[in-house]
Amino acid sequence: DLLITSASCASCGEADRIWRELLRDHSFQYLKVDIGSEEGRSLAASHHILNTPTTLIDGHVAFKGVPSRAKASLSVR
Repeated sequence: DLLITSASCASCGEADRIWRELLRDHSFQYLKVDIGSEEGRSLAASHHILNTPTTLIDGHVAFKGVPSRAKASLSVR
């Protein structure tokens, strides 16, 4: 799973905090990828990502913006 972020994103820290908190209760892995990196630009182009934060799960856009903790929790079960 990937969390696409950017340095200028005001809400990316909140999305990252939600995913880090869920790691305590659920078994999954995720990586933060900056949209300005080569990998980030490639992911943005292939998944039509225009805004951050965006969460990819199993190769698909699962959340645009900051997910609610409840919805994020359901997605990692």
